Amino acid sequence: MDCVDGCPSQALSYQAGKIVRDKTLCSECLHCVDICPTTAWEKIGWEISSADLLNIVLKDQPFFDESGGGVTCSGGEPLQQTDFLLAFFQAARQRGLHTVLDTCGYVSLEKLKSILPVTDLILFDLKLMDSELHEKYTGVGNCLILDHLKMLSKTDQEVGIRFPLIPDVNDVADNVTSMIRFLSEETRFRSVDILPYHHTAEAKYERLNQDYRLKKRSISEPSVVKHIFRQFSKAGFEVKIGG
Repeated sequence: MDCVDGCPSQALSYQAGKIVRDKTLCSECLHCVDICPTTAWEKIGWEISSADLLNIVLKDQPFFDESGGGVTCSGGEPLQQTDFLLAFFQAARQRGLHTVLDTCGYVSLEKLKSILPVTDLILFDLKLMDSELHEKYTGVGNCLILDHLKMLSKTDQEVGIRFPLIPDVNDVADNVTSMIRFLSEETRFRSVDILPYHHTAEAKYERLNQDYRLKKRSISEPSVVKHIFRQFSKAGFEVKIGG
């Protein structure tokens, strides 16, 4: 039995010599993965307990001990699974591991505060300073995000800012100038990683049969990246490209 005949939801069909999945019919039962004769379909991701995840991480503890490294939880958004993250970071801390949270900051204040006692470093994404443009490109405004950054600045929490560039969207002069002004005037944070745009995510969207809306967007021009680097450096920030 092949995957088309075996799909209980009849979500698979042959079209122009290819197998196509109808997302509106698919129940995500993964039966097609189990019976695929060529293993062309595969399950990505699995459920795991925080204890089991820690056991996997601890296999690399000799490297952490040698380098001073630790664990970084990123996403997606890790704080969408706050209880799991809290349990994992607590256990990691008990084993002497350095903990890092990579977040977009668009979470409730309660969730963010709950994770601070077990988090050594927060990598905080900052994309667009204009709230209307932020909503246009991300689906939400940025008021909550900026408020969280100002709150964190009043604590002793270590925070590094990550600035993911999107050509002609947020690498423009007004946005860069506004970001420098906000960080300088409203926070104490002076560490910034500039992340040039690339096409790495495109293949992931294709595998998920999702439209990659930035497909025609060019990668970041090195000259633009260097100019933004110099702007932050001139304003007194510790800046890296990549990170």
